[in-house]
Amino acid sequence: MKAKSIWLWVLLVVTAVSSCKYDDGELWDKVNSLDNRVTNIEEQLTQMNTNISSISTIVNAIDDNLFITSLEETANGYSIKFSNGETATLTNGTNGADGKDAPVIGFDEFEGKYYWTQTIDGQQSWLTDEAGNKLPVTGADAVTPQLKVNTDGFWMVSYDNGLTYAEVLDEAGNPVKAVGEDGKDGEDGIDGSDGAKGDSWFSEVKVENGYVVFVLIDGTEINIPFESEDTPNPIEEEYFDIEEATYHSGAMPEATTKLPTEQGELIADETFAPGGSSYFSLNTTEELENIYIGVEGKEGYYEMNAADVLTTVPSRTTYMFNYQFILLISQQFTANVTLRIVIQTIDGRFYFLTWEVRLIEVGIGELQISLAFSNAKDVDLHVIEPNGNIIFFGSRQPWLFTTDSTPNISEGQIIGLDLDSNPGCNIDNVNKENIYFPAEYVQKGTYTVLVDMFSNCDENIATDWTVRVNYRGQLIRPDTGTNPANGTFPIGTPSNGAYRPNMPVAMTFTINEGIEVPVISRSSNDIYPVGKNLDSFAKMKLLQMGIVVD
Repeated sequence: MKAKSIWLWVLLVVTAVSSCKYDDGELWDKVNSLDNRVTNIEEQLTQMNTNISSISTIVNAIDDNLFITSLEETANGYSIKFSNGETATLTNGTNGADGKDAPVIGFDEFEGKYYWTQTIDGQQSWLTDEAGNKLPVTGADAVTPQLKVNTDGFWMVSYDNGLTYAEVLDEAGNPVKAVGEDGKDGEDGIDGSDGAKGDSWFSEVKVENGYVVFVLIDGTEINIPFESEDTPNPIEEEYFDIEEATYHSGAMPEATTKLPTEQGELIADETFAPGGSSYFSLNTTEELENIYIGVEGKEGYYEMNAADVLTTVPSRTTYMFNYQFILLISQQFTANVTLRIVIQTIDGRFYFLTWEVRLIEVGIGELQISLAFSNAKDVDLHVIEPNGNIIFFGSRQPWLFTTDSTPNISEGQIIGLDLDSNPGCNIDNVNKENIYFPAEYVQKGTYTVLVDMFSNCDENIATDWTVRVNYRGQLIRPDTGTNPANGTFPIGTPSNGAYRPNMPVAMTFTINEGIEVPVISRSSNDIYPVGKNLDSFAKMKLLQMGIVVD
């Protein structure tokens, strides 16, 4: 581009010299001025195309409900990191009031979707394809424009990643000048009329009330949640976490009206077990925009996009929207609490609910494996230790505990399976199970975690389950499956009665520390061990399996 422009001027110089003799200093000044302007435009193009790409990243972050984890001011702009690991770079301009003809690429919302815009001489219009269709910023049909300047000094735009370019036209259909003898491109000229610290589409970036605020050149504000990677989260540390949610410090959005019973209901666990999980199901007659949840009297709360946890919409068989989410309970949870939930409908109304939760004490130990399920059935947790020993309701203790002649435990303390819910459909509504290992009873090797629908107390409803494994206070990385692991027993699932081939494997994981134990061998008739000191429910369930216990 620069070489061709300079060559044009050289031809003019040659023509002039052959015609007559004169002082050519002024002509060469113009050549050098043009060369400088082209160089400046090239630098601007790099900045502008970087910022256009960043617009796409930022708008997609809004659509995907991401949050910003890092915002750093650089020498000429900002570096941004999002919760999914993607980054964006914004560059500032310098004072460039003469650059009023430079196209300002931005975006605007139309019918719930973002589209690209251009602003020329203060007049905004949609960027369109040859058929006149607006160009989307996000979605499967999204495009990211690229700008350049042609050899005649006019702005060009590409909608196919630089394969083809077309002239940028103003409202009158005229091509927009970028470089010319009149010098209207200015020193930088991509900022718009004021040229202050800003960019082709934003005038200011600031952090307010837990959000990064992008102030557009027209004054519009775009807010994206900001949660620094270093921001403390006392709710997660002391109470619970929610995978689908974003944590915010400060006060929860205000709601003064309690959700009327005829407009919705909350179905949730009334108990929390430290290190476990709890199901929450919210039914509403109106579609929701956002769900907020926190602890009464405590700063900080979680925000969920309701669409991310929507499971059912109204139909012939149901007249309510159903939203489900799982709370991952902190191992530091130590007391009864009241939860506060605020919902925002799609038309902007806010309602609140409160929910009382009581503590169920369970063991945590060095290794903790917990199961939670969504309704009152006899769902069992089975763990196969590296040496082949099976921990379940009929044999609750880890192998190393059973071989310890002098265990250091208090009276009534249970090591291993210390929570067994709804045994034999004797419903307690706890809907949780827990197995834990003190450090001295952790084996080295690979563990297998299974889930059993021992007794399906109501086959007319499905049952969701989740398994969570904590090792030394952190979620362990599984060899197979995920952690937490989730699954569903669909409607009509028959009672399985501990028949292992029918049990879903939640996950396997390996511990590289601990005590190595030789693999035990059992005959097919002794596939399940029978432990000592079993309660009446365990004996009843073993009897259903054909195992008689004295």
